[in-house]
Amino acid sequence: MGGVASVVEVALLGAVAAGLGMAEQARLQRARAAVAVRVHVNGTRGKSTVTRLLAAALQASGARVLGKVTGTEARWLLPDGTEEPVRRGAGGATIREQARAVVRAARLGCDAAVLECMALRPELLWVSEHRMVRSTLGVITNVRDDHGDVMGRDRAEIARTLANTIPAGGLLVTGDAAAFPFFAEEARRRKSRAYLASPLDPARAPATLGAALAWHAPENLGVAMTAARLLGVDEPTAWRGFAAALVEPGTAAWTVGRLRDPGAGERSTVLLVDALAANDPDSFRRVMEGALAACPPAAGFELRVIYHHRADRSERAGRFGGRLPEVLRSVGSEHPARVWATGDRGGARLLGAGACQGPGAPGLLLARWGVEPGAGGGADEAPGGRPGEGSGGDPGSTRPHVVVVACGNTRGARSWQEGYGPWQPVPLGRAAGAGEPAAAEGGVAGG
Repeated sequence: MGGVASVVEVALLGAVAAGLGMAEQARLQRARAAVAVRVHVNGTRGKSTVTRLLAAALQASGARVLGKVTGTEARWLLPDGTEEPVRRGAGGATIREQARAVVRAARLGCDAAVLECMALRPELLWVSEHRMVRSTLGVITNVRDDHGDVMGRDRAEIARTLANTIPAGGLLVTGDAAAFPFFAEEARRRKSRAYLASPLDPARAPATLGAALAWHAPENLGVAMTAARLLGVDEPTAWRGFAAALVEPGTAAWTVGRLRDPGAGERSTVLLVDALAANDPDSFRRVMEGALAACPPAAGFELRVIYHHRADRSERAGRFGGRLPEVLRSVGSEHPARVWATGDRGGARLLGAGACQGPGAPGLLLARWGVEPGAGGGADEAPGGRPGEGSGGDPGSTRPHVVVVACGNTRGARSWQEGYGPWQPVPLGRAAGAGEPAAAEGGVAGG
């Protein structure tokens, strides 16, 4: 189960799992010496977005940066601002990619490398950080209830697992206030300095950049800004970089469609929410709150939830199902939500609470229900817009009466967006207690 890697685990993994020969280790050591700034981004949620934000902020400051994200789609973020997919062999993903990323950054003449952590198991996390990246600044975005089968049964165990990537003799930034005391003590033991980042409201950005930043979670912005400032990037430059960062594939999005009513022979407005990358109940709730704020539904709306299941993430489905009733009550539907499982078989049983087993993909379920694109609905019902705006009519008359949200896992389900749209990122809005970002001199522990 989760925890800080043991001495035995580290010795075995350092020699075997890393799989680096002497020549490769020598190349890696030279590469680390050449790339002065190495950032290793870990955490339960938000890793890919924070990696993109921080890489873009460093680029805006004039640094030459190589980034790498491993979220919905593994991609290289190249120094010229373009991207390319991470190509893998038949063996699939391994943590050796992190060593190769540092070497590639050196070959490209980069000043900095910003790498999303790709490991889950405690021993692999330790090797990835302390045998490969050896970051000068580590990030742990947050600690949430996911990957319990390998990271820990509760948040305390998950925090201990994530702590394996706290650097030695470097800096650590986290946005998780509850876990900060533990992370700060671990950082102190490793002669590092820990900083707690406060949520940063996107409204703090210059007005000309607001539209490009409104959908970002304040917690992600706070972590990225605190890290950027610790790396010498001033706030106006960081904001410009954040606004230029490309949206991560899989980012929560919403659009408006039409739903046929076979009994009445009419069509009603339906809000479609893509929350497939919201893999834990807390993230799912945040996405739902943001989507319902962006496109308020009619009073008494019907809520339909599609959980896309992966057989290799059965533990996730069980945890999700255990908290789903609580989360659904919090979003305010007056009618009991109906839940379907798509993807691999067995999802409905794991979710419990009366969930129905659906077809293999969310799009097939939408077709079964008769959900159509929203185009052609008139000025008040422009797809991807806010129903009721634009013609001076009664907003309530065209607000969605049905809300359909897909969540759980992205693999095998991304195509459900095809045929609908345009999609807009879900604005995650102002976080409770959002305020000033932690200054580089504040929130320090250790050292």
